[in-house]
Amino acid sequence: LCICGGSGAHGPLSSAECISAPGERWQEMAPMSERRAFASGAIFAKPAAGGEFQGGKLMVFGGFNGLEYLSTVETFIEDEARWEEGPRLSGNLIWSAATAVESPLSMQRASSSSRTASGERSQLSSRENHGSRNLFPSGFVY
Repeated sequence: LCICGGSGAHGPLSSAECISAPGERWQEMAPMSERRAFASGAIFAKPAAGGEFQGGKLMVFGGFNGLEYLSTVETFIEDEARWEEGPRLSGNLIWSAATAVESPLSMQRASSSSRTASGERSQLSSRENHGSRNLFPSGFVY
């Protein structure tokens, strides 16, 4: 379990900490390069043989640095105990939910259409998806 960023007495934080199991001590990680309140994070892992997952990467994206909403992404490189810049988001993002999915394209197709009460498929406009391009359906894009 990792906690990255947040808000403290003096504004957004760049700190990060992890804990392996309940009852253990929190371990400090290298601070992120940017302060982030209201950011999202997820572990991006690739499936290995037997359906197990291997070598996940912690990614933190979006948030608010005290002055502006962010579209930046940081990935923690565990072997080197450092953060590196990832690809920017298409827009600034705060207060979103994140999870890893098998295929981003299947996620986009699933969130861009819905069924009406009679079972018919209807396409949602980008305005109904808050301009998020269907990638972050529960987040706020600024």
